[in-house]
Amino acid sequence: MGAVGHAKAQALSGLSVLIAEDNAFIAISLANLLQKLGCAVVGPFARVDNCLAEVARTELDGALLDINLVGGEVYPVAYELKRRGTPFIFCTGCMQGSLPEAFRNAPYLVKPFERDALIQLMVAAFTPGFCRR
Repeated sequence: MGAVGHAKAQALSGLSVLIAEDNAFIAISLANLLQKLGCAVVGPFARVDNCLAEVARTELDGALLDINLVGGEVYPVAYELKRRGTPFIFCTGCMQGSLPEAFRNAPYLVKPFERDALIQLMVAAFTPGFCRR
């Protein structure tokens, strides 16, 4: 599991995680990683409208959001996730300073990122009780 401890990675097992990513290679890589971690992968989705429809009908434990998708920026999805209390992580090539004020403190990774960095951030964002044990 690399530098990330096995117990930390196991904390993600069973979580339902949406992937919003329009780059097919990255989307497949993220989906494969999440599956190896035992997550239920929702998506990946390349379009904002598809993400919004899925968020409306699916109980999610978290989401990985690229900012620029087919059909626009992912912010409507992020607002809906925030409204529902669903944690998310921006995984993007955009600079954090360019985020709307409402998301300046959201968890954030700049592409390309290390797998272990993503796993650590997912554990912190999606399983906050685990970090306190």
